[in-house]
Amino acid sequence: MARTLQRMRTCRSCGVPTLHVYDQPSHLLHFFLSLLTLGLWLPIWLLVSVVRRPPACTRCGKKVGSFELW
Repeated sequence: MARTLQRMRTCRSCGVPTLHVYDQPSHLLHFFLSLLTLGLWLPIWLLVSVVRRPPACTRCGKKVGSFELW
């Protein structure tokens, strides 16, 4: 499970400061899963902690740091 956090940022698409939302992984859950699997869950926890999705603007829905093909 992940916690949804909010932060004020200036959106590149909107051009105004708006609320952005992003998910933060539950480190306590990953810790217990690592204990239950005797450490086999550690690479997944590391991957989830390092690779994060960019925050999304609540006004236009675009993600900060992502690029568009069109």
